[in-house]
Amino acid sequence: MNRTHWTLIGIVMVAILGAAVASADVVANGTNLNGTNLNGTNLNGTNLNGASLAGIDITNVHLAGSQLLAQDANGTTLSGADLIGTRLNGILDGGATLPLQIQDVTRGADPNRDVFYYSVRYQQGNGSWAPLCTDAGGRASPAIALAGRWSNAQGVAGGGAHIDDPARFTFACKQGALAKCVEWGYKPWRSVNGSSLAPYHQTCTRVVRADYCGDGMSHTQDGQVINLYDKLGVQTDTRAWLGEASWDPSGARGYSLLNRSHLDLIYRLSCNVPLRLLFDANWEFGHGALIVDETPLGSDL
Repeated sequence: MNRTHWTLIGIVMVAILGAAVASADVVANGTNLNGTNLNGTNLNGTNLNGASLAGIDITNVHLAGSQLLAQDANGTTLSGADLIGTRLNGILDGGATLPLQIQDVTRGADPNRDVFYYSVRYQQGNGSWAPLCTDAGGRASPAIALAGRWSNAQGVAGGGAHIDDPARFTFACKQGALAKCVEWGYKPWRSVNGSSLAPYHQTCTRVVRADYCGDGMSHTQDGQVINLYDKLGVQTDTRAWLGEASWDPSGARGYSLLNRSHLDLIYRLSCNVPLRLLFDANWEFGHGALIVDETPLGSDL
């Protein structure tokens, strides 16, 4: 059974992993590339039934930040390279399981030393193995493990929302919105000045995918350039571009008709997002927005 067949029978969680999206370099601040791909395969996390290493069951598989930890039969904690070769059972949208195996574990460079990357492969119907995540050229790409799971529904309330499920975690492919937002500094396991970054990470996923209505529906094309900045200063404003929209975890709080070809967007949205001519960041942040983004005038949806 290949990914095309999975798409036809509606198992979205795996089908979207193969989407080709542009990848941005990791930068502290500045312009970044957006995309339509949310991605992720949900794993039966904290209590992974059937997890094994070299044929021996391992237990207490859980996350500390983005690092996977487990215990062997002797109670020894396993992490990092210890987990290479671990077999896991991924859970697809329809509830079916997908055999997975960790092939490599690496650690990010500053400022992302606390980000762990997992090279994971999945077992196809014919018994062969293929990369779980691929880049725009079809090459194997790593994933970041994130707590909980995300809804892949589109056009409905709750679509694209994070679900705080302590029994699961998600492998977020590096090319998708979930991983991009981590690399841009919105690490949901961290906080800044006492404020959790979890809602900022969720907000960022809405920004990257231009999910204005917060219903999981993307209104952009892969590779569009955006400049975003936030209330906490994780990302700062580095461009004198026109404000595109202001955001919170539920979607856009307001958007401009003058940018990103929005003149026809008002007829395509399933929700009523207030229109803005200009964006005053201080006002937006003072009235509930967490992130404001900008795009070059004339950029396309």
